[in-house]
Amino acid sequence: MTPTRIPILMLAVLLFLGCNKESPNATMGSEKLIIRVAGIVDEGPENISLKAASSTRSNSSLDLSNSVINRDLKEVTLQLSSVEEHTNQALSDQWNKQTEEAAATNLVGTPLLASAPKNLLAQTSPNIITMADDISYRLMLYTKDGDDLRFQQSLDLKSGTSTSIDIVKGQQYQWYAYSYNTTDNFPALTNTSNPVLASTFDKELLYDADSFNLQNEGNYQLLIRFRQQLARTGLRINSKGIFGNIIDVKANHITEIPLVASNFNLMEGRFTDIVSQHTVSAGDALTLQVNPTNAEIMEAYYYSSTPATLPTSFQVSITDLTARYEDNSTEILIGENGKNTAPQQLTFGGFSPAVGRSSLGNINLIHGGINLGGVIWARGNLNYENEEYKLRPNGLFTYFVSVDENSNNFLRRFGSTDYWFWLAERPNVVRSNWRLNKVDACARVFPAGTWRMPSNTDFAILTNRTTNRATDFRTRTPNSANSMYAEFYARGLSPDDPRTEKLVFKADGRYDEPSSSLSYETYALFWSSTENTSLLAFGGSIAYYFRVYNSAADVTTLLTSLNSRRYNVRCVRRTT
Repeated sequence: MTPTRIPILMLAVLLFLGCNKESPNATMGSEKLIIRVAGIVDEGPENISLKAASSTRSNSSLDLSNSVINRDLKEVTLQLSSVEEHTNQALSDQWNKQTEEAAATNLVGTPLLASAPKNLLAQTSPNIITMADDISYRLMLYTKDGDDLRFQQSLDLKSGTSTSIDIVKGQQYQWYAYSYNTTDNFPALTNTSNPVLASTFDKELLYDADSFNLQNEGNYQLLIRFRQQLARTGLRINSKGIFGNIIDVKANHITEIPLVASNFNLMEGRFTDIVSQHTVSAGDALTLQVNPTNAEIMEAYYYSSTPATLPTSFQVSITDLTARYEDNSTEILIGENGKNTAPQQLTFGGFSPAVGRSSLGNINLIHGGINLGGVIWARGNLNYENEEYKLRPNGLFTYFVSVDENSNNFLRRFGSTDYWFWLAERPNVVRSNWRLNKVDACARVFPAGTWRMPSNTDFAILTNRTTNRATDFRTRTPNSANSMYAEFYARGLSPDDPRTEKLVFKADGRYDEPSSSLSYETYALFWSSTENTSLLAFGGSIAYYFRVYNSAADVTTLLTSLNSRRYNVRCVRRTT
């Protein structure tokens, strides 16, 4: 080897060693990034205020006191409330500050979530709402070198499914994720160097972002915790309280709702400029749709990137409302040929719109009772099925397989759903001490606290007719054996007039626990919540019950063991 070739060879070796020392691949290995959605960050959601317009006031008048207003109609009650549900409460301070700063331009920005929110969220321990499966979301991944970001890939993914991709250990990454909380596919996003997307008036915008650096060997778990980025307002109707579903509803706006859509910069984590503006005008129809996870709820929502434009109150008119009940029967509750023909004009207000907050007019449809002497009675008996407390649609509900109503034809499954031990949590729950652990099961009917068990005082309106002169009644036996029922109605009205509302108690007897059979089929037997406080009265019995037989109605004390008797329960509306 010549002297000239030796230095050249040594130089080549040194250059090779130097390059190998500086190469990232010498210290970095390929690992997996595991991506999945943890859910949507939410602080409850909790109802921070319940405000409603009084049904006795004009449509232009607002009652902004914290209250729930019941508007009693024929066959149904509209329970009205103005509800504000907060989301992303952990970031409310930052949002409020940026809202004030952006007021001059009518734009609202949210802070870039890579800066600190994950620590903030961890400190405040927010609730995470599970995102439904198969919801579309997009994740954009960048490598990060100081302030320089280099696009790597964009992934269109689905919630409920984990996805893994290769990453390099020791490399700094930045990611951004967004979703409209729908199952729709995403349009192409052509600008990856500075991605921007426009909000819409009819969809949510969920967002999360962060950076990471996998220092050790293994996989990195990327959990996406989406946050709401828009303010929302709308109307929600819940039919759970009538134990059926809405099959037709028509509602129109009486007042305007201004909306704003803006461009959202993914890298900055904020809205930058207005794209379009739209006003929902008076007379426009609300497009109420069935909630995808709860068929008892119909809802219509509007979204705005600028909460300041949303109204603090709004008015709607419901002109048609038809329900289908669990027995598959249908009823027009509001409408030209319905139980209530007049349109219902409703006002909701007292809102403070904000990003991540839903300002909603909430309507609970409640089983319509019958008012007799100031007490509103449920039309049908209390029952418990599938861990839910409900009311039968009317007092003539049959527990039998034929019109010849007797114990041989009794459907025994109703023994565990409609025949109750006294003040029991569930129909067949026995207590060792009947004076303890009493439960008012009526109070658990949705909406909770709306109904209660009747007392002797309530039954007195039906039994002391000569004294109070508020009600009258008659018994009827339209079919064959043991099908007697009693009709109570307001004194002075004709029971044969179809306009007269009648409270019906049917003779369905009692369920005898020892024999697991029905007996006393000619009696209507219903529990009272009143307790006999005299230990010596009637051999120590403490429970009262209401009974109708032949042409008599009275309240009496149970003379035998409470362990052996299960009666029906009829609820009354709570007034306080």
